[in-house]
Amino acid sequence: MISDGMKCESCLRELKEGEPVWRSNSFPPGMQSVCKNCVSRYCYDPNEWRPAKPCQHCGWPVALSVRRNVPKYVVCGETCRSAVYYAHRRHPLAMRACAICGERFQPKRAHALYCGSLCKQSADRKRALGSRQAAAPSRFRHVATGDRMLDDATL
Repeated sequence: MISDGMKCESCLRELKEGEPVWRSNSFPPGMQSVCKNCVSRYCYDPNEWRPAKPCQHCGWPVALSVRRNVPKYVVCGETCRSAVYYAHRRHPLAMRACAICGERFQPKRAHALYCGSLCKQSADRKRALGSRQAAAPSRFRHVATGDRMLDDATL
């Protein structure tokens, strides 16, 4: 599937269908996808480029520099890079129920327990309240009376 509207990141020219994009970090300001005209301004030497391979997300032809190792996934730009790496996550995480409200949610991390920040705050408040109650038994009130503690009935 070849994507629509591939543009050179340097001159912003619309690339023709099937025209390879040249990808290297030799172009200022860093890793860019540029057209053949722009690549000749920086470092065009036919021996410096590998033959074009299709982008693993959209299928657009991508020529890579021989100066760098071949990447794990050949991609034409940042959008395709993000899509490919997200699709190749090691273990897709299963839907689970929130520990507070019971709503089903898709966790972003393997150890996520709550569906969002409101439920996480609610759990933190419950945990803090529980630790305060455990520290001070409900039947006694701490009163600064020297060394002794007074019972609620004696006050």
